[in-house]
Amino acid sequence: MNQVIDYHAILPELILSGTILLVLVVDVFLPAKRKSWSMPLALVGVIAALIATLTLLGDPRTTFSGSYVVDNFALLFKLFFLSVAIVVLAISLRYVKEGGFYQG
Repeated sequence: MNQVIDYHAILPELILSGTILLVLVVDVFLPAKRKSWSMPLALVGVIAALIATLTLLGDPRTTFSGSYVVDNFALLFKLFFLSVAIVVLAISLRYVKEGGFYQG
């Protein structure tokens, strides 16, 4: 049985996972004075995931043999949590730069 994975349905999760890995790798290799650069990188990744989520509006999808469903209810919570993540990252950007907290 040949199963086709709908990558558009899982695109927001793929972007977030890639962003998390990228932030962790960048944090390891940046010097201590520039570690705050990982914060804008995380913000860009979350915004990209939000844009990918917006492309799914009005188009219910399923993948992984119906075990992963993207419907209006799932999109509502994705939009809510990604919006909250953007606000938190945007607000804490100055705090991280000024406070010297350099953890990815």
